[in-house]
Amino acid sequence: MILAALLLLQTPTQPPTPAVALDNPIAKLVVSPGLRVTMTAQDTLRLSTTGVDSLGKAVPNMQVSYVGQGAYFEAKVDPDGLIHSGSTGSFTVIVSARVPGGRAVREVV
Repeated sequence: MILAALLLLQTPTQPPTPAVALDNPIAKLVVSPGLRVTMTAQDTLRLSTTGVDSLGKAVPNMQVSYVGQGAYFEAKVDPDGLIHSGSTGSFTVIVSARVPGGRAVREVV
């Protein structure tokens, strides 16, 4: 995880100003159709993700990626969230989202 900081230049007569960390507006991720999904073999399903701030409002300009963890024969997930199921079993998808200049937020599906 990388945290970017902005340091402000000071003149000798000004009191020092602390570094300002870039804040992340994403408070949580809402993944549809849900965090636990059952699929049949050889089926497809598209995940969609919305980030919301601490007031429950949608966060604009969010970049989302999906990565599968599991054996390829169980399922695979495309970077845009399309899951292709293979055989019977369980498959984990890691959803990562960030806004430019913010840290990534992750959800396990």
